[in-house]
Amino acid sequence: MRKRSYGAGASREPAANENKASIKKGFGVLDAFAIVLIIVCLISVVARYVLTDEKGILHNEPEFSDVAVSILISDVMYTTADNFTEDMVFYLDGSADVVGKLDANFTVTPAQYYTENENGELVLAYHSEEGGNVDIRATLITEGYFSDGTYYLNGKTLLTSGMTITITDSGGTMKVSALVLDIALVS
Repeated sequence: MRKRSYGAGASREPAANENKASIKKGFGVLDAFAIVLIIVCLISVVARYVLTDEKGILHNEPEFSDVAVSILISDVMYTTADNFTEDMVFYLDGSADVVGKLDANFTVTPAQYYTENENGELVLAYHSEEGGNVDIRATLITEGYFSDGTYYLNGKTLLTSGMTITITDSGGTMKVSALVLDIALVS
């Protein structure tokens, strides 16, 4: 006597048994391909680590050099210049990037400005020596990546001649705009 089955799964049982019978057991081409692929991935990860390690072949992290960044701080109050001292450290405003340490050789001169003469022409003039605004020319000594005229402060922030940057002192009490005049390797 044959069993009768009723319901939704009744017709699926013979098909499921046929599929199980058709699956081959053993090692196949796809298995070999998967194993080779996993081995290649592992070898590439190890090779990348070895080749880019500090002493590896492909180690291309830039070498930092001592760099002198010449700046001009224009038309500031003379009291600002009184706060400048040798070895004062300046940072890019709003970041922890050190722009440099102030070299002892900085100069303070009466600020230059342009005014109109009686003929309507622009002429260069200077603020008075006592109590007037001043210009400060200074050099900041720092460390960064310098190559082919390109300079990266701390290896990540691009600085170029002609660029205006805002700098603050380490205490955050003085904030000034400075024009980058020149960038050169310290010899």
